[in-house]
Amino acid sequence: VARHLATWMMYEDAIRVAQAKTRAARFARIRGETRAGDAVIEVTDYLKPDLDEIWGILPHRLVAPFARWAERRWPHGRPTLGQHVRTTTVSGYLRVWFLARLRVLRPVSWRAHVEHGRIDRWLEGVTTALARDEALACELAQLARLVKGYGDVRRRLTALFDTGLALALRAAETEGRSGAGFAVSTALTERFRTLVLEGPEGETHAAALAADASARLAAGDLQGVGTLVTRKTVN
Repeated sequence: VARHLATWMMYEDAIRVAQAKTRAARFARIRGETRAGDAVIEVTDYLKPDLDEIWGILPHRLVAPFARWAERRWPHGRPTLGQHVRTTTVSGYLRVWFLARLRVLRPVSWRAHVEHGRIDRWLEGVTTALARDEALACELAQLARLVKGYGDVRRRLTALFDTGLALALRAAETEGRSGAGFAVSTALTERFRTLVLEGPEGETHAAALAADASARLAAGDLQGVGTLVTRKTVN
């Protein structure tokens, strides 16, 4: 859990990207790789932030209404603002440098609010699972591996993470009432995670697995969920 949490807490937003792009070590590395010597070099950074990344650095209380509106307006992706910034010019460097100076806003930013909210739900889920079964708790902890990427990729994967977490807890609750252990919910969570990590096609299969398993759980068909996981694993 600690390793996954540490990785998650190091998420990159526009401020962290700006910090990385304005470090002196970066320009020294570029000069060394290009073997430019004392010659003048030009560095152009191609940036394409979307709306979430733009207002993600602003205080949550300020932009939360706009974020909720954008989620409804563009549920499958946000508009982007493409730009080419020459960070070896004074104006270009200052633009990125100023963005990096906004790091004081990170703790109260909209992005921090979203990430910490999801982290809290994950930790609560792991704690709940641990009270029931250690193997199940380990699988819930492993779900944090799904939270990665940027922009649309991260939105897609975090949505699948939310689905997987809810599915695992629901399956565990149903299985707990049967008093027969947590083998099915553990296997279901593992299978879901494995599919998502296989890539876009696997993500589609994972979503289908979650929908099918949820329907069976709603019907109280725990045995059917077990059969579903076994069949999917064999296939």
